[in-house]
Amino acid sequence: MLCTGPAFLPLAAVVDAELTMSMPPRLTADTGPDALTHAVEAYVSRKANPFYDSLALTAIGSISRHLRRAYADGR
Repeated sequence: MLCTGPAFLPLAAVVDAELTMSMPPRLTADTGPDALTHAVEAYVSRKANPFYDSLALTAIGSISRHLRRAYADGR
């Protein structure tokens, strides 16, 4: 079910790269493919446009190149 509207948009995001480096490899193994799936979904979306396509392709490439290394060494 898709929930839409301003009430569902976050007001802020906390991005802590140090925190991501301290997570166990299993968490990387679980969330990496999820991020890759979201990037692929964005690319094949019927609402895609050239700007979002470029972001999605960059994400796909970055995740594909770095996921195994991030799993092996979270730093």
